[in-house]
This record gives sequence, C-alpha cells and structure tokens, in this order.
Amino acid sequence: MPARYTSARFVGREDAFAKLATVIRSAAAGDSGTLLIDGTAGVGTSRFIDEAIRRVSGLQEPMAVMRGAAYGPWTDAPYQPVIRALRPTLIALSDDELAAVLGTATAEIVRLIPELAARVDGRHAA
Repeated sequence: MPARYTSARFVGREDAFAKLATVIRSAAAGDSGTLLIDGTAGVGTSRFIDEAIRRVSGLQEPMAVMRGAAYGPWTDAPYQPVIRALRPTLIALSDDELAAVLGTATAEIVRLIPELAARVDGRHAA
C-alpha cells in the first residue's frame, strides 16, 4: 500500500473560508448565523472542517465549535446529527452555565438529551 501524506498547509477553498469568516464575524457581533458544509466522500469536506476548527480555535475571541455528522438516510434517529453536535458541549458546562445556555429551550433540549434532566431539574417543564 502506498504511503499517504497530508500536508499541514491547507491550500484552496478560500471562498469557503471567506464565508466562514463572515459567519464568525456575525457571531462575534452577537448575531446568529449558520454555515452548512456538505460534500460527497473524498472531496475534502472533513479536511476543510478540521482546518476550520483549527482556525477558529486560534482566534482571540473564545467560540464553541460543535461538530455533528449524519450517516446517511434512514440510519439515524430524528435529530441525531444535531444531538451528536450539542451533547459534548452541553455536558461539559457547569450546571449554572448549562441553565443559562439552555434558557427557554430547556424542555426541548432535555427531550433530545435526557441525561441533562437531572442537572436542570425544576428548571423546565416536562
């Protein structure tokens, strides 16, 4: 099997990184934004996401990066890719931070991630 080499230097995709920068600037200003990234196997989507996470992690302003994945039609329960993205970040928060982050969406998030219920007990309607 031939050796594989992945360069530490990322080349190309400047249009996609420009879109990412726009979403990050909006988020830093307090506005919401979303950048959805998709691609078929082998086109470099995972490598782009890895590089985007590396760049965001190096920013002076702290930001949470959540990464989820869908495994194809009919292979996931409803909302499973969103749950895979949210769960690690939410579980890592202190109870006070969790309550503040969830806010009025507490009941809905607890339905998606039931293990959070004990941490926000009494703060949401079942």
